[in-house]
Amino acid sequence: MLQSYFNQQELPLFFITMESFAEFVTDVRIIDCICRKRVSEAQKRHKLHHQKSFSKGVIYIQPSNEIYNLTPPRREWKHLGANGRYIELSNGKKQLITTYDRNLKSLLWTINEDRRTNKETPYLVALNNFISTVKQKAVDKDYSLSSPRVIPIFKKKRKDGKSECRPICLFENLCDSVIISLANKYLSKIFDKYFYEDSLAFRPKRMFHGKIVTTCHHDAVTLISEYLSKHKKRRIYVAECDMQKFYDTVDHEIVSQEFLNLLSIVKTNNPSISFDDIARIFLSYLDCYDFQRDVLIKNGDNNYWRNQGIPNGAFSWIDLFSNDDGIVDSKKYTLGVPQGGALSGLIANIVINKVDKTVVPNLHSKNDLYVRYCDDMLLLSTNKKRCKKLFKQYSQSLETVHLRPHLPEKVTFGTKEYWNSKTKSVYQWSMYNRQLGSRWIGFVGYEINRNGEIRIRKSSIKKEKRKQKKIVSDIFELTYKKTRANDGSLESSYRGTLMSMAVGRATLWNYEYLNNEFCWINGFKMLNDNPIVKTQIRDLDRCRNHVVKRSNKRLSRLGTNVFGEIIQAGDSKEPSYIRYYGKPFSYYYHYLKNVTSK
Repeated sequence: MLQSYFNQQELPLFFITMESFAEFVTDVRIIDCICRKRVSEAQKRHKLHHQKSFSKGVIYIQPSNEIYNLTPPRREWKHLGANGRYIELSNGKKQLITTYDRNLKSLLWTINEDRRTNKETPYLVALNNFISTVKQKAVDKDYSLSSPRVIPIFKKKRKDGKSECRPICLFENLCDSVIISLANKYLSKIFDKYFYEDSLAFRPKRMFHGKIVTTCHHDAVTLISEYLSKHKKRRIYVAECDMQKFYDTVDHEIVSQEFLNLLSIVKTNNPSISFDDIARIFLSYLDCYDFQRDVLIKNGDNNYWRNQGIPNGAFSWIDLFSNDDGIVDSKKYTLGVPQGGALSGLIANIVINKVDKTVVPNLHSKNDLYVRYCDDMLLLSTNKKRCKKLFKQYSQSLETVHLRPHLPEKVTFGTKEYWNSKTKSVYQWSMYNRQLGSRWIGFVGYEINRNGEIRIRKSSIKKEKRKQKKIVSDIFELTYKKTRANDGSLESSYRGTLMSMAVGRATLWNYEYLNNEFCWINGFKMLNDNPIVKTQIRDLDRCRNHVVKRSNKRLSRLGTNVFGEIIQAGDSKEPSYIRYYGKPFSYYYHYLKNVTSK
């Protein structure tokens, strides 16, 4: 049964027969949602346990989340053998699966085995009851989603001294969360073929340029590189566009209209299937959240910010809305969708799909490239006049769906202001002359020049360095607030965290086979072999080494060395034994591994 489940999950959605939402909500899919949420909870739980290991004052509280009652205890999960932890690649080599996938596979195996042999197990009784509840509510005409809890995530410090935050939404009701996840999978299945092929974000596994893949930001770089190779000797013109507060300003009326338009097309092609249930759940998702009602009003609530640990926090907003320029008045319309909600990514594609349909028919198939990643757009053309026309059409179409892009700025190419600008009107992708245009273009975290060299956006490098320093400072802050355990776990903690953040859970035994899916370096696996990016990657390794060295000295001044032995305060003598911190754990090595594997 487990094997058949994985086979089903690997199938692209277009291979699965069309069905109603009630038929789509099966035991297997509900259990899959439960297991994924349980594994995510396990990761959070591990982090708390990790903090407790180096600080006696951190109190570990057993979670009371409903999901723990629906799954077996962690110690009862099946242990995967050596073969179960690896997948075989097309080239015959083995690759270690991620910790997340390993835990998911283990939990699914346990639940399916218990359902076959131990049907009266208490958690299975609760799980079966939960499955019945989900199936019932999925077709209940009176069922509606509860409003999500808004959690502020620090973004940046504003000039007025406020801590600007991003509103992340959490659907605390487990049944709501599962139904939303299933609704997203179902709607992605039935809508996907009506979306523009080179819209890359929030798409299911599909046929993409002759391959069955789940598209991501790496595919955008592939498309740009292929376009460049075809037009190396020609002039290339570029236009870029990004939205202001996209998720916070989406107009509910526009979303509903475009959703119902797409659904009517699906109904026409599938007249025997009822879509009333999925339409009701989707519209309920819109109704449960309004940015002004659920988020913006909290700016005046001092108790809210105090409870969130951000006493001077604030949610930002676009100050001026005017009907004169085609943008909706925020006081007259219901705006915003939950950031972090499973359906919000699909909503982005539903809304901007209308914009895509105005631009794509006017593209010259061989000489133009229009690629979109959520609300970020990049347009390339060998004809300046056509590029300007296409960009104008795109901008005008945004007005029809009440979206507000960042306005294009007149900036000097190559300057700080140029790289900070979100939207750039038509300019030349220049080979050498900065007066004519920019040698580099940036998209989805990468930068590419006319020679085909790919580097990381400078802001991404700076962000990673800040994160390195913040990880160590956060761990030391805990030790000041709590009673630090004198067992050497502090040094081990920040070293281990820095390494896993960079290259995943690499060890001396698995680094050659590790699939670094959830780590920083794998977010830039499209980098090619060039001296510019080599300098960037080496700089990250140097910065991390400096952070560790300074932290070790700081730890010594606190009265203990990095292995927990009491020493005289102020003694900065290095310990006689230094842990290996090289090849398996370096940004640079894993970059080279990605380059050579292409």
